[in-house]
Amino acid sequence: MSIPAIKLNPKDIYPILNIIRKYDNDKELMKKEIHKYLSDVSPTGSISFRNAVYALSFHTLRTFKLIAGRGNSLHLSQDGDILLSFYEHHGYERYHKELSRIVFRIDEENANVIGNIAELNSSFFSKDDLIIKLIDSGIDDPNRGGKLTKWLRLLKYLRFIDEINDELRFNRFQLESIKIEFKDISLDEFYAALKNSYNKITKIRRGNPYVSIPEIENDVCYSLINYGFTTPYFRKYLVELSRAESKKDELYFAKPGARESNGLRINGIYYFYIALFEGKKDGV
Repeated sequence: MSIPAIKLNPKDIYPILNIIRKYDNDKELMKKEIHKYLSDVSPTGSISFRNAVYALSFHTLRTFKLIAGRGNSLHLSQDGDILLSFYEHHGYERYHKELSRIVFRIDEENANVIGNIAELNSSFFSKDDLIIKLIDSGIDDPNRGGKLTKWLRLLKYLRFIDEINDELRFNRFQLESIKIEFKDISLDEFYAALKNSYNKITKIRRGNPYVSIPEIENDVCYSLINYGFTTPYFRKYLVELSRAESKKDELYFAKPGARESNGLRINGIYYFYIALFEGKKDGV
């Protein structure tokens, strides 16, 4: 058993799938468009044609079983087509959930990295802890070729794990929530869950009214597991809440003092902290 070797950045999966479907009848143009897209998003602005098309795109999508066939018969698999449809008809949140399900299935069939993380029985763990656990479970050298690093990048993108202060945190709610179909709730119901989590966190802190968005997101998603809540749904509701006239007097967002990951961008501004105040903001 070994960790699947993937190189494509997970954020590029949807755009590449889109290109494959768009140019299904012209495979040469399809490859050129994939190369152009990955060159445009590359930090260096340059990537070889063979690497972009075969090593990154086709190999990764084949690993996830999102494409089928080869050469002129290459096309989206049923899963690939369904994944695109979820994005187009139900939005990013549903796409993210379905991709999480697909990755979890592939993970289980191979090195079972997520399962091994869960068996560590700790919310926080180090990469070294995980390597030891994987080797003990009979997994081939997890670090060979940087496979574990790239797989962890994928798990971070899907928010199965977060990296906090040089430690990794397992978001168990994310694993449980992908097994449950999302149940729509009202903005008032979401606000009640948010307020309950906020009061619980600030009560422990005694004095600091600001909590990080990733921290309260974690608590709210745990409380809404039965609704199939995953992090993209939390963020969608939080953005909607920030625009609700009835809540503008109670909801504060604050920018981070230093670079922090997993914050939230609203109207082009990056926020990392949130505070809730009863009544008007004036004079607070």
